[in-house]
Amino acid sequence: MERKKKVLLALDRLCREKAPAGQLEIGFTAQEVAREAGITRSNASGDLNYLVKEGLVVKFPGRPVRFVTRQYWEESKARNGREDTGRMAVQEIEMNPFTSLLGWNSSLKVAVEQARAALLYPPHGLHTLLIGPTGSGKTLFARTMFRYAQTLGRVTGQAQLVSFNCADYAHNPQLLMSQLFGHVKGAFTGAAQEKPGLVDAAHKSILFLDEIHRLPPEGQEMLFYLMDNGQYRRLGETGSYRSCTTLVIGATTADPHSSLLATFYRRFPVVINIPPLAERPLAERLLLLKQLLAGESRQIGRPLKVTADAIRALLLYDCPGNIGQLFNDIRLTCARAFLDATSKGTREVVITAASLPPHVQPRSAAGDNYLQELAGLVLEEEWYIEPDEAGVTAACQVPDLYTLLEKEREANGVESINNEVQWKRARQALEEYYHRYLKETVQDWKNARLRLARLVGQDIIALAQEAIKIAREDLPGQVDTSTFLALALHLNVCRQRLKTGQEIINPYLEEIAKEYPREIEVARKIMALIEKRLNLVLPPDEAGFLAMLFRAGREGKEPAWEPVGVVVMAHGSRTATSMAEVANKLVGTSAALALDVPLEGEPQQWLIEATRVVRQADRGSGVLLLVDMEPLISWGEIIAKRTGLKIHVLDNVTTAMVIEAVRKASRFPLHELVTEIGKYHYLEEYWPLEGQGNKIIVATCLTGEGAARRIKSMIREWLGDREEINIVTVNMNGQVTDSGMGWQALKGKGKLVAVIGSVDLKIPDVPFISLEEWLLGQGRRRLQELLQLPAREQDITPQELEAVLAQYLRFLEPGKMLDLCSQITRQLSQSLGRRLLPHHKINLIVHLSCLVERLQAGEQGSSWPGEEEIKRRYPREWLAVAEALAGLEKNFNITIPTGEIAFMVQFLQET
Repeated sequence: MERKKKVLLALDRLCREKAPAGQLEIGFTAQEVAREAGITRSNASGDLNYLVKEGLVVKFPGRPVRFVTRQYWEESKARNGREDTGRMAVQEIEMNPFTSLLGWNSSLKVAVEQARAALLYPPHGLHTLLIGPTGSGKTLFARTMFRYAQTLGRVTGQAQLVSFNCADYAHNPQLLMSQLFGHVKGAFTGAAQEKPGLVDAAHKSILFLDEIHRLPPEGQEMLFYLMDNGQYRRLGETGSYRSCTTLVIGATTADPHSSLLATFYRRFPVVINIPPLAERPLAERLLLLKQLLAGESRQIGRPLKVTADAIRALLLYDCPGNIGQLFNDIRLTCARAFLDATSKGTREVVITAASLPPHVQPRSAAGDNYLQELAGLVLEEEWYIEPDEAGVTAACQVPDLYTLLEKEREANGVESINNEVQWKRARQALEEYYHRYLKETVQDWKNARLRLARLVGQDIIALAQEAIKIAREDLPGQVDTSTFLALALHLNVCRQRLKTGQEIINPYLEEIAKEYPREIEVARKIMALIEKRLNLVLPPDEAGFLAMLFRAGREGKEPAWEPVGVVVMAHGSRTATSMAEVANKLVGTSAALALDVPLEGEPQQWLIEATRVVRQADRGSGVLLLVDMEPLISWGEIIAKRTGLKIHVLDNVTTAMVIEAVRKASRFPLHELVTEIGKYHYLEEYWPLEGQGNKIIVATCLTGEGAARRIKSMIREWLGDREEINIVTVNMNGQVTDSGMGWQALKGKGKLVAVIGSVDLKIPDVPFISLEEWLLGQGRRRLQELLQLPAREQDITPQELEAVLAQYLRFLEPGKMLDLCSQITRQLSQSLGRRLLPHHKINLIVHLSCLVERLQAGEQGSSWPGEEEIKRRYPREWLAVAEALAGLEKNFNITIPTGEIAFMVQFLQET
């Protein structure tokens, strides 16, 4: 069965079996449909949007977006009565597009109520005037009104919002009137043929007129005649009137009493004031900042780190241009920070106060009425924003246990190692999580209890306290403050996952039940409490996660063994001492002892000294001896025979090895500590490389298996027969796939040229090229420069480009967009007589695909500085681009803004 049909049937089953009676607009999320159909959420979402376009499914905007089948929707309307507007209003309170507006239930609450009343009023709604300063969001509000009108059935399913900015033609009133009402042949000089106006296009839809005060008086009179009587004439027309049913939404930045005719102003029964940014609560501005920064992170495809001083400045500076100016200032800020990150070769884009434009400075606190509001806000020290995440997290927020084990499972590889080994590594990962984030990081928090409450909420705090009380009774001596913090964070994530339809799967439940029977019993008792308090149904696997947390509390206590001794021995005057000092200082201990062995001198004398240091280091659990080379490697066996101590030797010592050894010496017995440090230990013979030269490229992914091997294959194909270049695959832990050793071993085999893939190993002085950069071409050019290869044209296969588009697009089909946009690039090449290079084609294809999706989602297209000047200077190119984009507009029933045409013309001029 075709997947799309399967999705439609699944949604139909949900509608008929689970939809609450009398609540038409509730619907079902893509996640719920995916679960019913047994497919992934992304596939379900894409298919549902296709079904919406085909008219088989009705989509309700909001958070989250919901769907019902068209057939069920029509049947429900017939049962409930479509004209019962009072009942309709009640039904639609819980599901309407206005909830997507920031402040819809606070600063915009009155405006939203007015807009809903205007649109609900029979038979066609009330004409509305939006008043507010530039950049306050009037256009977005009008678009949201249109979307709400669609849900009410006030406009036809295929209708579009007809928008017109009266300021564009204010210098030529005749042309403005022609654009608005159309004209007949001969109406004025140059009117060679009859032309319909925007009023024609707005029939049975909504006409949005921005800067409506720029309409000339005669235009205002013609418009209010249309609003009163539903009739109009085209410019120059003298016969009978034309009929048009349309709802007019006007927007103005001026005082309507002085800028509009009194007779015209009275035609707007509903006048809505959109407040400027300065009059909106700081809490809303803070949320707006997060939304805009998250959007920029997605736009550039890189994580953003925003410092506290930058957050405060963006929150408090005078922003007379309102949301529009704030958006532009944030985009400029991100561009500066992006340039800085690119020049430094780092993937993370750091935004500090130095990244901000000069005018973005916090207002003085003296006499500022924001002080009281500011005191009530929770401002994290800094924000960290990932491009594939919808939200923003505080940089101090700890990872959750679900994600921890999912990543550990993925890194281990299900088929590559047996379950016993995987379970052992999972336990170690949990122990690391418990110590690193809850024993170390959380203890450094000031007012940790207050911050935790702000992060998870008082209800989770209260629940965690109840659960800890039970655990303390049944697991004495096993629960402490860190366990409480871990449990509160975990419960918050658990609730979020269940509410968003994410699965909770513990692959180690069987092993946990065998090894931790007491903890499992307590976990199941606490699960009953959680279900009661949070009104949730927990899956059985959740018991495994809770048991692991309680067990971690026990294992977080002092170990039953004494710490392993750590001794660093190396040749040179201060080689070993330097490594030990660095490790001790970073970890905050004095556990590592050092012995610097001179290259000259009597070996037996220094062997005696080494024996003394090893005895000093031993605390009863053995000694880990970290050495550089022979003869020190063989000294371990000699010292063990002389002293009777347990000794293990690892050679080729590095500072990283010493740091790890010191950190973990008190938490693992000797044999397990050796295994832990093994990833930093390597021997030359473990590294047979396929090439003959000394240049090495590292291909990475999470596991070092699937994606990394495909990346390696792509690089090898691109390099051709250059055997002097070696390519190895490495996983997220820095281990080379074939040997299991750390990437550090590669240094002995040649020069590391670049790391390419999905994981940045952060190797000093080695450039990282992301998979996206590689596929889009700029990564290939960078590698070409790094390898000093002769210049050549960069190619990318259609399959590779389609894969790139799939990462950007949410609901459009990548293959279809690739075909359509490729056709546009070919048309531009032919019409302009200019050959576009592959990377220019790729940039255009990705840009146009994302633009179509944004416009279809109701977002506003970008403006471009100097549009009119670009159109004047490059009329031929402007016409060529407009004609090339016409097919795209027709295919998707969208209007591409002139700002996008200006951008493409300028882009083509620069290629």
